[in-house]
Amino acid sequence: MSYLGLEIATPADDSVTSAKIVDGAILNVDVNASAAIDASKLADGSVSDTEFQYISTLSSNAQTQLDGKSATTGNASIATVGTVSAGSWEATDVAVLHGGTGASSASSARTNLGLVIDTDVQAYDADTAKTDVDQSWAGTQRGTPSTVTDGTLDLDTANNFQYTPGAADTLEFSNETAGQAGFITLINPSAYTISLGSEVKKGASWDVSTAGTYLVSYYSDGTSVYVSASEALS
Repeated sequence: MSYLGLEIATPADDSVTSAKIVDGAILNVDVNASAAIDASKLADGSVSDTEFQYISTLSSNAQTQLDGKSATTGNASIATVGTVSAGSWEATDVAVLHGGTGASSASSARTNLGLVIDTDVQAYDADTAKTDVDQSWAGTQRGTPSTVTDGTLDLDTANNFQYTPGAADTLEFSNETAGQAGFITLINPSAYTISLGSEVKKGASWDVSTAGTYLVSYYSDGTSVYVSASEALS
């Protein structure tokens, strides 16, 4: 090949290296100065798993490299971000990088995110009971009785009930769940007749239609509810 009367040999394969190419000799690239990035920071192996460079796109025309600096562009406020070591993130290191400011503490981070403990998030408690492991109770466990005058007892509202009918009534249950059990204090003030719903199973000695106060125990298998009543208690 000749150029201006000079013979130029075709370069051999792999003979042209990046070091022999002058910047801009192949392509004319207009680099936005505000988006300039030090090429040495992009070299192979220059970013390890314990050290990170953060580049945040703040608008269509600008990028800001976050390297222990603080900058603001447009509507985005950038918190100071330094070198991060693997495993070093903690609650106090939270930074809100879009439309907010850095958080110096876990409390500040929650405030920035608009989170309120016991309203938006549950407070951490190492002693909270888990449903899939055995429990040893160190404190008292109670079920507040539900006071009702209607004989249809909703098992979604409570385990224990205080039931005082105001007239002849039918004792039955709703929202039966297999394994639920409890007690009913049945106060019959005027010998009202108390019938049983079709799902309620009783023994031959069942009698709560005489005036008096009875302690009724029950157990649900999810379909039927089995009941047993004491004699009238004084």
